[in-house]
Amino acid sequence: MTPERLKALTRPPLDMREDLPLEEALALFQRHYRKMAIVNDPRGEWTGIITSEDVLEEIVGRIGDEFDAARTEASIQLADALTPGRVVLELQAGSMREAIEKIVAAIPAKDFPADPQTIVRAVQEREQTMTTYLGKGLAVPHGRLDKLEKPLLVFARCAEGIPQNDTNERADLIFLLLTPSGMARIQPRLLADIVGLIDSDYVTERLRKATTPEEIIEAIRAGQQVVLD
Repeated sequence: MTPERLKALTRPPLDMREDLPLEEALALFQRHYRKMAIVNDPRGEWTGIITSEDVLEEIVGRIGDEFDAARTEASIQLADALTPGRVVLELQAGSMREAIEKIVAAIPAKDFPADPQTIVRAVQEREQTMTTYLGKGLAVPHGRLDKLEKPLLVFARCAEGIPQNDTNERADLIFLLLTPSGMARIQPRLLADIVGLIDSDYVTERLRKATTPEEIIEAIRAGQQVVLD
């Protein structure tokens, strides 16, 4: 089985490096609306295949191991990581960098565990290492904080959409995710949960039409239950 023969038998796949982090692989699948990729080694030779389902199972499997009590206790539902004070429904921004600054500035101090500049810096530094846009109007800027005890989520909605570099796409749904530095594995799990929500037209419609923070939280809670079922 050669790469050429395999490509002829499947729908158009992506090409991915062997050392590509799972988070970036998931982002590529979402952005290009593909389900499979050819995996290449550093010499550019084909070594295998990977699907979007493989990535999600690897992420969920590593974190949801029922034999690892510490990981099980660290799991959290998206809706439980969100509060009404961390919902911004009328965001206006011309770039993702500006959006991050405005989102953090709009959140009451009592709803954040660190000063705004620390949060902005952590998220923007993370953004420089990997894209935050996952396609379908969804962006998930995220950062890790040393003093954070549990994951924290912020939701923002931008009616006009935030332009994405080098594309004609815009992000109108933004989930800003903060995770503790010592819980690195839970970040990909929550990212996968967010992607699962956005795959549902039912959930995205509710998120785009909600008029109150409480409606946003309820849409996320109900949507995640639908995904799990």
